[in-house]
Amino acid sequence: MLKNLSVSAKGFIAFGILAAIAIASSTFIYNRSLVAHSQVSEASTVNKVVSAIDLFGADLSSANLYLKTFLLTGNRDYAASSQDVVAKMTTDKAALEALFTEAAPAELPKLKEAFSTLDTWKTNFADRQILLMRDPVTVELARAIEVTGEGEALASAFQAQLGDVKAAMAIRAAAATENQN
Repeated sequence: MLKNLSVSAKGFIAFGILAAIAIASSTFIYNRSLVAHSQVSEASTVNKVVSAIDLFGADLSSANLYLKTFLLTGNRDYAASSQDVVAKMTTDKAALEALFTEAAPAELPKLKEAFSTLDTWKTNFADRQILLMRDPVTVELARAIEVTGEGEALASAFQAQLGDVKAAMAIRAAAATENQN
């Protein structure tokens, strides 16, 4: 069959086959680049969420440290610093919830559970201890509340709950990274 075709026709056929191969491979590469782009975006979003979680957890550690320093020294500057950090965390909660609603809605219940633990720590321990430290008669009671370890247990539970959320996000990040290849 090819013997009966002219050289020009054979050239056109060869060019057509090469063009078809080029189009097919370009389409495949384009589709893979779209998948990689979406996975890179996913990994970036997950990293943003994990970073926000880390900052939020560090804020609780700072507030707890300020509170303990206040209980040890009685210096009200530490109490004010603790309350400032907790107030900042309260405003950051809404932003973190919005970020999770957009980026990780499946993890939102775990985050709200962590927020509930944070609120319990704030009302039952931080606010109560600061209030008790204001009256000289109840200073030792405020310090005794800290010795029970319940406040530290709640702070640790909050950090553990944030760790669970981070672990779930790390699984998503690993899947996104794996799908990039």
